[in-house]
Amino acid sequence: ECNYYLSEKDVPQDKLSEYDGSYTHPFANFDQALEYINSSEDTTLHVVGNIKIKNGAKAIRSNCRISGMDNIITFEPGASVRIENGAKVSFENMIFENDSSAEEEKDTSLFVVNSAILNLTGCEISAQFAKNGIIFDCEKSGISFSDCGFTVQANSYACAILANRTDINCTACRFMSLASTAVCLSAQSVNCRIEKSSFSTAGDFCRGAE
Repeated sequence: ECNYYLSEKDVPQDKLSEYDGSYTHPFANFDQALEYINSSEDTTLHVVGNIKIKNGAKAIRSNCRISGMDNIITFEPGASVRIENGAKVSFENMIFENDSSAEEEKDTSLFVVNSAILNLTGCEISAQFAKNGIIFDCEKSGISFSDCGFTVQANSYACAILANRTDINCTACRFMSLASTAVCLSAQSVNCRIEKSSFSTAGDFCRGAE
């Protein structure tokens, strides 16, 4: 297992090689850390301070654990994280939010999980979308959340978890969806176990789970 560190800072492109992910020279941005994650079989990434995920889909294809101390991870407009290729990915003690200030009115998902496993522990996610938005879009995967809070808001359609052929485990989690059509969990052909958790919705057409 490889251990790396990430502490975001502005670094000229020709100086990035000096930031090797060590404790004394942490990676300077998420994209740089992602290259090392995907080139290793199993990685632990320690996040120091707040970071931004730049525009575009960032694919995680190898096993990794990303750990923080209530650090804020901001998705810039158009940014998303894709977990695929059978990867097992966990986030611990992180706060996620998205910057929707320049977002176009298009369907958007923050996390896309396809044939992979995603675990979140002690995390908070607050997502706002211009029109339609989903926090987790899952297909043929496994997701497990513990002691987490999720809030999603959009003008038209908002959904926290959209899942198909996926195993879902939630313990001590809070879900809130606010939109004209507000949904916390939309599931088809899933194995689902939810304990000590709550669903809250506000809008014209509301469904805690469907």
